[in-house]
Amino acid sequence: MIGFLFFLLMNISQAADVVYVPKSAALSTRPLPLLVMLHGCKTTADEFAAGTRMNQLAQSYGFIVFYPEQTIDRNSDRCWNWFLAVNQFHGPYSEADFLMSKVRNVIARYPVDSSRVYVAGMSAGAGMAAILSSCFAQEIAGVALHSGISYEAAFDTKSANDTIERGQTFPTELSSFHAYQCSYYPRQRMPMIAFHGTADVRVNSVNLNSVVTHFLRFN
Repeated sequence: MIGFLFFLLMNISQAADVVYVPKSAALSTRPLPLLVMLHGCKTTADEFAAGTRMNQLAQSYGFIVFYPEQTIDRNSDRCWNWFLAVNQFHGPYSEADFLMSKVRNVIARYPVDSSRVYVAGMSAGAGMAAILSSCFAQEIAGVALHSGISYEAAFDTKSANDTIERGQTFPTELSSFHAYQCSYYPRQRMPMIAFHGTADVRVNSVNLNSVVTHFLRFN
């Protein structure tokens, strides 16, 4: 298999994003789909790749995988900051915009079919995946969320903890409308699949209802 390619971010944490390219990329006459994999808290890109074994699937089915890595200077637990209001809209300080700039760089550097870019995330990564698919619906072909939080489910650390423990209180009618605005009124629908175990002791599984309701309204 073609090995990992590392892109070092020059900051105090020296985090490394990972791109996995299957052997079939060298033989294919057409560009390949891209799957963006967003890890949870206290996890690195390498650990998420090893734990999900997504590279094996990429090798078997012929797609490229991109594992962005959160840095400890952005979040000491390496959580994606899905719960900060500044990251839920477009702007120069938006973490979502920063992530999408990385995705576009991968698309530019590798044989990626830009019409088949998918995002998947776990826990905090799922929270950020919900933002990306809500605010960049013109560029994302589908999203998968595992033990996640919905778009605009929280706006600061306190509301994040409340949402994680007891579920979202912000109305999904408003969050789905804001997502529609954030994506500049997309015409296409956003395919979504979500998983959440009822025995989850960290993220209350009631959040699954908010995730599903959000995307039903968004679509």
